[in-house]
Amino acid sequence: MGHRHPRIHAEIARAMDRVGHVASAFGTEYRACAVKLVIENILGGERGWARRLRILSSGSEAVESGLAMARLFTGRPLVLTQDHSFHG
Repeated sequence: MGHRHPRIHAEIARAMDRVGHVASAFGTEYRACAVKLVIENILGGERGWARRLRILSSGSEAVESGLAMARLFTGRPLVLTQDHSFHG
């Protein structure tokens, strides 16, 4: 497309005017569209997933969120891990 193509630059400027930088803890129109795509196209539109899909910015956040959800769901406070392991 070349450097600073007018159409691409205009679309980026439009998006930045609408969204700007938003911390990953906050919802945006883009994240809402992505979640809708995942729920409708990948999970088959099953209603049970509404408000249960999270978009996180790192693997560490995903693992921490998963552990917190597992603790809440099971009611168990401990999680077994392996020494010197990394979640990736």
